[in-house]
Amino acid sequence: MDALPDLLYSAACEIGQLTEAPAEVLLTDAIAAASLAVCLRHDVRGFDGRTMPTSIFTAALARSGIGKGQSMAQFFKSFNEDTKSKLRRELATGQPAQTDEELILEEVTLPALMDRLHGTGKSCSIQLEEGERFIQTMLKLGNILTQFWSGDPPVKRLAKGRSRIAMDARLCIGLRIQPQLFYQNLLKDGGRTYEQGLWARFLLACHDKGRFPTPQQSLALRDSGADHNDRLQAALKELVDQAQRCPGDSPRVAVELSKDAAVRMRMLKEQIKHFCPAHYKAIGPSVSRAWENTLRLAAVFHVVCGEAGQISLEMVERAWTIVDWSLTQHYMVFVEAVRSIPKQKAASVDSARAPRKATRAEDARRVLESVWSARRLRSSDESFFDEVERVADLPPLRFLRAVDWLVRRKQVEVHGEGRLRRVRSLVARRTYLGCGNL
Repeated sequence: MDALPDLLYSAACEIGQLTEAPAEVLLTDAIAAASLAVCLRHDVRGFDGRTMPTSIFTAALARSGIGKGQSMAQFFKSFNEDTKSKLRRELATGQPAQTDEELILEEVTLPALMDRLHGTGKSCSIQLEEGERFIQTMLKLGNILTQFWSGDPPVKRLAKGRSRIAMDARLCIGLRIQPQLFYQNLLKDGGRTYEQGLWARFLLACHDKGRFPTPQQSLALRDSGADHNDRLQAALKELVDQAQRCPGDSPRVAVELSKDAAVRMRMLKEQIKHFCPAHYKAIGPSVSRAWENTLRLAAVFHVVCGEAGQISLEMVERAWTIVDWSLTQHYMVFVEAVRSIPKQKAASVDSARAPRKATRAEDARRVLESVWSARRLRSSDESFFDEVERVADLPPLRFLRAVDWLVRRKQVEVHGEGRLRRVRSLVARRTYLGCGNL
């Protein structure tokens, strides 16, 4: 939180005091809202000349009922107000609102996503208060989401029978997920979503006091002013209005690094590549994305704070502080948390495995044991058929099949008819194998 620029930090503190949301949620929400406003008309250019989007994926793990929804509503207030005003006009005029212009996608499906981003230079965001249901969607849309994160190449898909092409599109994702549900999904899919490289692209924050108790940061404002979130919302709205005034096919503004910032980013690339802690090998995909996330986040800070010229060294340092901390969260969640969860699944009506059906040989063994155990006829080694059936305690059809199985293999003989029907064993007791075969 301390690494956020003043505009974002003050708004986060104000919202935190209002909603009592944890710092991890406030941090990711602040970045998610700022990134959405900036990525509409701004890209970032690295010291090597490569240009990339300023869109960022964020995820916060926090239990329900601690202010996640309220934090999201406060940070995205300006976007939500725009949607509400369109709906009011729709109700007043009876004319449907232009939903293709809404920045926050309500329906998270391939057709809805492609419809929204169809064309040139379109942008939108997926923001979910309870994002657990989106994890399975990530598995289905994995390659599309990574393409949107990269910004290139164009995405072409057939959706509901119509060809849809998203050229130079931008997509932000912000998820808020309950920790236990997240861990269970990781175990369920065997880490496929992480191996796909999707989670490695996320700035992650984990608020799980049960598994990872950490002291909560005191949200102290840096100045004595008021209406900090209103100032942030005004800055975000101004960026959105500027973007909407530009023609859709006009190129985005490429924000560049200052000389000092470029030197720091070059050093940071070597630092990440050669001097990361040894245990970070377990989160190699996340480490590989850290440099690019730092560049994107520095550009977002630069633009949303209204700085003129090139990205300053200060913004790079702030961005790296957050990304570096996010790597510790990746290790906590994708290595330590999963490792500490028992492998056995909790018993439930839905997940309980059906009992294994007994084989014919096992039924026959049970009947033969019953022949040996049943009351014998006087002066005979035979038993009444009904008595053997009672001792075996098998369903009638299974009992008859087991007896037939034994007769064909010359294990027993059956004599007589009706109530006088008798069974006699032709083998000595305990001539079956330990595996159950007779």
